Amino acid sequence: MKTNYMSQECAFAHHVSTRWISTLLFAFAILFGVTGTTACDSGPSKEAKQIENVLEQDSKTQLNLPENEREAIQVIVIRMRAIDTSGCPGEFRAAYERHIHAWEGMRDQVLSEPDGFLEGALVGLLNGLAGDFTGGTADMAQARNYWSAQIRDTWNEVRALAMQYGADIR
Repeated sequence: MKTNYMSQECAFAHHVSTRWISTLLFAFAILFGVTGTTACDSGPSKEAKQIENVLEQDSKTQLNLPENEREAIQVIVIRMRAIDTSGCPGEFRAAYERHIHAWEGMRDQVLSEPDGFLEGALVGLLNGLAGDFTGGTADMAQARNYWSAQIRDTWNEVRALAMQYGADIR
C-alpha cells in the first residue's frame, strides 16, 4: 500500500513541478516576446554601432554654420568628409560616399552661381543677351532641384542600409 501512496505522491509532485516549470517558461516567452529580445540578445552588432556613430556625427554637420550659404555648404561637406566610416560595412560606406557626392554636387552648383546682387545682375544680363530670358535662373533652379533630390535619395539609401544592419536611426 505504501508503494501505491508513494507513486501517487511522486506523480502529483511531478505534475506540480512540470506545471510550474511550464508556467515559468510561458511567462518568460511572453515577457521576452513582447520586448523583442531574447536571453541571447547582446544588443546592437559592432557594425550597427559603427553606423550609429557615423549617423550621430553626420547629424552634427549642419550645426553652427556660417550664415553665408556658400560658406555653409562648404563647411557641411568638409565635416562629412572628416567622418570615419572605415568600421562600417562596405555597402554602407559606399552609400554614405554617394551621399557626400550629392552634397558636393550641390556645393559645386552653389559656388557656380553668382555671388551677390551685382554679379547676379551682370550674369543675368549676359544670359539675357545670349537668348536666355530667365537670366539663367531657370537652369540654376533646375540644377538645385536635381542636387536636392540626389541628397534626399542618397540619404534615404543610407538610412535604409542603417536599418538593414540593425542601427538605431532615431
